[in-house]
Formats: sequence, C-alpha cells, structure tokens
Amino acid sequence: MSTANWKRVRLGDVIVDAQAGFASGERSPNGVPQLRMNNVTDRGTFDWTSVLRVPADAETVEAYSLRRGDVLFNNTNSTALVGKSALFTEYDEHIVYSNHFTRIRTDSSRLLPEFLALWLQFQWRLRLFENICNRWIGQSAVQRDKLLALEVPLPPIDEQARIAADIRDKFERIDRARAVAAAQLEAAKALPSAYLREVFESPEAQEWPIVTVGGIARLIVDGPHVTPTYQPRGVPFVTVRNIVRRTVDLREVSYISKEDHAEFSSRGRAERADILYTKDGTLGIPCVVDTAEEFSFFVSVALIKLKREIANSFFVACALESPQVLKQVGLLSAGAGLKHMVLKSIRSLTIPLPQLDRQETIAGVLRDKLGGTSNLTNLLDKHAAALGSLPARFLREAFHGTEAEE
Repeated sequence: MSTANWKRVRLGDVIVDAQAGFASGERSPNGVPQLRMNNVTDRGTFDWTSVLRVPADAETVEAYSLRRGDVLFNNTNSTALVGKSALFTEYDEHIVYSNHFTRIRTDSSRLLPEFLALWLQFQWRLRLFENICNRWIGQSAVQRDKLLALEVPLPPIDEQARIAADIRDKFERIDRARAVAAAQLEAAKALPSAYLREVFESPEAQEWPIVTVGGIARLIVDGPHVTPTYQPRGVPFVTVRNIVRRTVDLREVSYISKEDHAEFSSRGRAERADILYTKDGTLGIPCVVDTAEEFSFFVSVALIKLKREIANSFFVACALESPQVLKQVGLLSAGAGLKHMVLKSIRSLTIPLPQLDRQETIAGVLRDKLGGTSNLTNLLDKHAAALGSLPARFLREAFHGTEAEE
C-alpha cells in the first residue's frame, strides 16, 4: 500500500468540535461517571475497572457527554503518556470526561473518527506529543492550538474505512492471542510450585528429619546496612531485583568500588554454590550462586553458606521455595509496610532434609524440571513481547506503507 499520494490537511480544518473537559475534585456515589487519565490505556482502549463518579447538573452532562464516534485525546499527563487517545463507542449511561482530555468530533464526511484515533495513537507511539508538549514538574500538556495545527493524512473516505477496519481486525486478533499467551504464561509460572509440592508434600518427605536452616549452615549474614556510593563500573552490587528465577542476574546491576567490595565481603563472600535469599520487600526467594564472578550484595539479601557435607545447595534452595517454608516466611516476616525478615528468623526456618545422596538425586530431577519451566517461561515472555510489538508494526504499515522501516 502506498501512502505517498495521500493529501495532508490541518486537523482543525476537518473537525467540527474540540472541547476540553471539566475538573471536579468532588465525588458522588450517585453522580455521573467521569473518565480520568488512567481510564485510557496506552493501547488506545478504555479501562472501565475504576471509573469515578462526580456531581454534575443536567447542563454539565449535556455539554461534556461523550457519544459514539468521539475521539478522546489525553492532553495532560506525564511526558511519556501525554497524547494517548481512544475512540469512544458506547457506555451504559451518560459519561463525561475530565479537563485532562480534549473531545474531538470530526467532520465524518472528510475524516472518519476511527481513522483519526488510530493515527493519533500512531503519533503517540512515535513520541510526537512528547516532543511538542509543554513541560512542568511532574506534568506535561499539549496545547489546543498545537493539536489542531497537526497535519493529518486524508486518504479517500473508503480508504480510511478500509484501513480502520483492517487494523481493528488485526488488533482484535492480537488481543485474543495475548489472552491465550497470558493464560499459558500463568500456567507455566504455576509449574514450579506444583513440582515442589510433589516433592515436599510426598509421603516420603513426611519421613525426613526436620532441621533448621541455622543448623545446616556454617554462615548466614546479610549485606551492608548502608547504601554504597555507586560507580559507572566496578564490582557488581546485587539487590533483590537481581535475583530472578533462581539465578543471579548481573545484566542490569549497579556497581561499587573494589574498596567497598573488600569491606562488605569481609563479613561473608558469595561463592559458587552458596545460597542468596531475599529478606526485604519481596521475601523468601532463594537462588544458588552459579557464577565465579565476584559481587557484593545489599542488606535486602542474605547469604547462606551451607555445611556441604550434609546439605546440597540446590535441594535446600528448593526446600526454601516450597509452600511449607513460604508459609513460615509469612508468619515470621515483620513490618506493616515493607516486609522484612531478620537473620534470626531465617536461621529458624525449618525444612525436611533426607540423607545427602537422596538430596542430590532429588536436586538433579528438580533442576531438570525447573530449568525446563524457566526455559518455557522465557519463551512465553518473548512471545508476549512479540505480540506486544505488533500494534506498532501494523500502525506503521498503515500510515507509512508496507515498505516503512522497522
């Protein structure tokens, strides 16, 4: 499809109305629903899960109601989100909109509203509005005159209708595929717990001796209780966010100096086959260190060095991730807001522990199963990301032609 011959016109010349909404700091359970910034998604749809009701008289409702075919342009938001747009189709009662929006009604004999909404969404993805907005601290806005001065493409009406219908069909298919992918991802994420329950809730496990983590460890320490001075490069400094799916992820990590690392690791140096355990914020996530690269870790992470003659690191890490231990974590964690565990609580956690050779056999089986689910989850994550990139691709093809650069 070629877009080279499309006419371009000033947006203000092909609309019949551009009306800003109204502000209301009041709430009323019997009021009229009012759309706010959070009700328009970055995918050009409406989110109806949390719509506020505000008091409004009949005259206000008449002036600011939305009707089928209105395009709602988010004129005020954060810099990254300003310019989100959506096509209004229907709601089960009168609905109005806040002053963070501009309601656009097109001259539909020249410009179809569904075509305009898609074009505005495409411009938002191109960061046009980020570039033309006025910026203040915490807020940005696209002024009405800048919005109406935009040059919009104006192919023939039948071509606009065909493009809008084609993109709508593609978006609907993407939504169905994303729903399937999301269900598959949730199922994959549930597999590790199922595998761990299969082991640690088995009749065999009921016969294993119960030990405390402190009793099978030769050292349990956490990281420094101070925030270090970060550097552009140096020694990796691991926090909770770097413990991902039972591994230490050093791809996006902060760095500290060698001097700080030497000081911090004097209490305990993380080595291959040690266990890291999250103890602040997101609690109870273990991982076995599988790298020889040196790193330090923050106070939010505990280091567990096991007595290797009696305990297999991977087995113990799996036990720490089992539902039974996570229940203990919930009972032992402290804090009304940000949850945290003290080292004493970690030492007191109890796990079932068979003989070392049995631990090693079970660890091998679990390593294969959990590794497989991790690979599956990674594939599904990539699939979801690929589906998420399709709307931008389809919009680009529609408005720049199929030969447009990726």
